[in-house]
Amino acid sequence: MKAFVTGCDNNFTDILDWFLDGYHKHIKIPLYIANFGFLKQYPNSFLVASDGRTWFYKPKAIEKVPADKIIWIDCDIEIKADISDMFDMLDDCDYLMSKDHAVRSDRWQTGIVGINNKQVLKKWFDRCEMRQERSDQEAFAKVQHEFKINRIPNEYHGLRLGKNNDIAKTIHWTGEDGKNIIREKIRKQEQESKHNLRTN
Repeated sequence: MKAFVTGCDNNFTDILDWFLDGYHKHIKIPLYIANFGFLKQYPNSFLVASDGRTWFYKPKAIEKVPADKIIWIDCDIEIKADISDMFDMLDDCDYLMSKDHAVRSDRWQTGIVGINNKQVLKKWFDRCEMRQERSDQEAFAKVQHEFKINRIPNEYHGLRLGKNNDIAKTIHWTGEDGKNIIREKIRKQEQESKHNLRTN
């Protein structure tokens, strides 16, 4: 079975709702939602206890998904096209990720993470539990040399500070600036909906 998974806490349910609109517009594969503390009810959601630093619980959330092939996708990612064929990229690897091509480094970006064997999650999870790094991405960087990682093509995963957003199937609105951009998109959508109601 294939499945996507995302998650958030109670501070980002507006962004989750925006993410879900894009997801269901383009993708038909089941989606699971890790509840890191939100109060709203969502289909296929499951509770993941956290201490507020939800990013450290990403590998734990992935492990809980009832599927064989799983792709995590952060809810601050705008889905602009169907990316279901990414599951075909999971063959013959431990992880599927993209390079953080928005900065000059060789690090992997954990906004989209694919696996087809949950056993590979343990070392990443254990490193996150140590709380020695600032994020799940930095924690993964400490163990990445132990895994075979297939790279997601750039056209599947655009980044806020990247250069391929015109053709990318997804755009990752990273950081606080990215969240502000998403909320401005939400505000404009709400204004357009109100305008359409008044004119119809």
